[in-house]
Amino acid sequence: MGLFSKSSKSSSPVPTPGSSSSARNASMRSSTSSSSEEFRDPRAGPQPLLSPAYEDVPMWNILPSYQLYESTFSKSIEPSQEDLRHEPPMYEVASGPSSGEEGASDGDYFSQAPDRGTFTRWENSVLGNTHNLKKLSSISPSWAETLKIDIKLTSKPCQIGIAPDIIDASKLEFSQGDSIHGFVTIHNISKVEFSYDMFSVLFEGRVSVNGEDPNKPAIFYKFLNMLDYKASWTPAFFMGSSTDGVEIDPYDGCNMMLSNDKKFLPGVVYKKFFDFTIPEKLLEVACEPHDLPCHCELLPSIGLDKEQFLQSLRKLREKSGTSSKQHKPSFSIGGSPESPIQPKKQGPTSLGRKPTPKNLRVKDFSFPDTSVSYCVEARIFGRLSLYDKEATKDKDEFIILKDSNYPVRIIPRNSGIRTAEHERGAQQYYDQFYKEVKSSIEIGRSLDNKSDGPNRRPSVLKNKQLYNRESFEDVTARAQDQSVYEVFLPFKKKSLTQPAKVIGMLCAKTPKDEYVVRYQPPYTYQPYSPRSLKLGRSFTVPLDLSFQFVESSGANARTHNPPDIRSINVEIVLCTYRSRKYPIPVEFTKNMQFQNKPASDSLEKYVVQPFSVFLSELADLTTRHSIDALNLDNQAIMDIKCLAKLSVKYNTIKVDNVKSDVQSSWKKADDKGMKFTKKIGVSVNLDGLFNKEVNKSSDDISSEAVCLVPTFQGCIMGRYYYVNLQVKLSNNDSLTVKVPLRIQA
Repeated sequence: MGLFSKSSKSSSPVPTPGSSSSARNASMRSSTSSSSEEFRDPRAGPQPLLSPAYEDVPMWNILPSYQLYESTFSKSIEPSQEDLRHEPPMYEVASGPSSGEEGASDGDYFSQAPDRGTFTRWENSVLGNTHNLKKLSSISPSWAETLKIDIKLTSKPCQIGIAPDIIDASKLEFSQGDSIHGFVTIHNISKVEFSYDMFSVLFEGRVSVNGEDPNKPAIFYKFLNMLDYKASWTPAFFMGSSTDGVEIDPYDGCNMMLSNDKKFLPGVVYKKFFDFTIPEKLLEVACEPHDLPCHCELLPSIGLDKEQFLQSLRKLREKSGTSSKQHKPSFSIGGSPESPIQPKKQGPTSLGRKPTPKNLRVKDFSFPDTSVSYCVEARIFGRLSLYDKEATKDKDEFIILKDSNYPVRIIPRNSGIRTAEHERGAQQYYDQFYKEVKSSIEIGRSLDNKSDGPNRRPSVLKNKQLYNRESFEDVTARAQDQSVYEVFLPFKKKSLTQPAKVIGMLCAKTPKDEYVVRYQPPYTYQPYSPRSLKLGRSFTVPLDLSFQFVESSGANARTHNPPDIRSINVEIVLCTYRSRKYPIPVEFTKNMQFQNKPASDSLEKYVVQPFSVFLSELADLTTRHSIDALNLDNQAIMDIKCLAKLSVKYNTIKVDNVKSDVQSSWKKADDKGMKFTKKIGVSVNLDGLFNKEVNKSSDDISSEAVCLVPTFQGCIMGRYYYVNLQVKLSNNDSLTVKVPLRIQA
């Protein structure tokens, strides 16, 4: 839909989508008085992931029309009386941007300054609070059953009078630029009118982390929220739409118009077309207040969304129950069994098996209580007082009368790509934050010692400003330091009668390259649109091995031989991390993930453990000093808490398709025969990694198709991969080298 300019004046506020969104978490940073309570009581302090204040950005990821804003976005949970005596202002398609003073006239949509005293905060609005609203099904199940709502997806945009080509998208993977077409039907099967206040059709992307309360998630964050204007209820009439004022679709007799009195008439089937296009990226304000580039990338579908899973399960049970009752005709939107709209039948897949709706889950190794999901969502809102006798006008609120969603699996292309410059900037941003936290602790220690303390640290610099602050010398030093991974292992000669003796040192070197392989969909899915990827599923890791005899072996060195390498085993390690409350404040570089050091070598060691120590000491300091005295604010405290309490989960998958020339000979590297070298190429092929899953029964609801989703980083969770190369020696010891791996769609 195009931009709109208002052709008649109105005193009502008009939203300004171009406004700054820096205040989305303003409430996080507004209070800095009760510092010690922020640490002692986990329920105290500001809540995470709050959306922008309406006075700064009424709607940060939807561009509404005047009527749509008034009828949907501005509605708070507590209903107010609507004045429908006057016609809404008319809108027409803007002919183009005006220039000079004319561009700032009353007719310019973006020039209207909002009335700051009349806005409702996003988290208090109906659309922003859907996961907390009551449902009619729990208040009056009999009323809820009289309203039927269904969503169908089609291969092409729907048109009046033409049969839709319905598709089963439950086994398709969508990506950026793909279009999602379809229609929603609403049927009032009762004999009385069904009153409502709002009807919305949206395409949503959300992160959900289940909490201890099964009815309320710990985190429910909508990072993508696209609303179809013409499909949702609004008093505005859109010229050039697919309906063009037609009230009845001659194909099936469905009513295409929602009445202004907001009532579903008994026995009438209403139908609304919708169209969405999956965006290339998220808006920058999706990562407030940190503004991290990789957090604004589209996230892949991962994990099991409990609400969507249960709804899909209910639909399957309803479908099986309906099919078992042959004497009852199935419902069709036209009311005629002769011409029902049914999904297009799909033939066997390339694997020779028919798709089945029972495979509702994908084994992607996510946290069991965390998911990233997308869906087309249709919701009907109404007032509680109409359906609950105990509710009065003073206690009235909006509830969800009926809703339905159609899950859509999204696998973004080219996700997780990071240049060397980006990697250095992200590392420097983390190092700067690390130093600032240490500086605050030093301030607290100095206050305890009653000294003046060091100078106050500067405010946190933005990520983008840090990317260009390194000097040439720093860049050169980093490049030299990070050019190769180098791993050492003492080689011991073992004896049954004597203790093991170190006779030499084995060293393995490999470039610090990230190996990239193509994403492989699970066997039950196929891409919605064909993709031509040049990436393969195999790669080769070069290993430069060297062995140095210790000086103590001396004259006997010539009689010794370098250790035999029996085999090289390969494992893929999947690391999934997740925050349970606050947005992750940094991007995790490869240097934070592992450094090929002995003992603990993980994200916990380089990030979680240091910040856990910081959090413990700051909690002690804030019992005596305010966070302002420590030169901290609430946002910094939440960032520290997030990193200190990060949850990390590892899964390991063995790769069988590995080839390497382990039998190649050692070559002398010096005249004394004390040093030897060998070059080995380890070829890894991931094709057929999960072929064994194909043999599982498709009718088994517990069967899961295995999938390694593309590498990604988000505000709440992320996934990265690396490869373990285990060099097995003749004395049964092994040397392990880690190399980064990126899976890309």
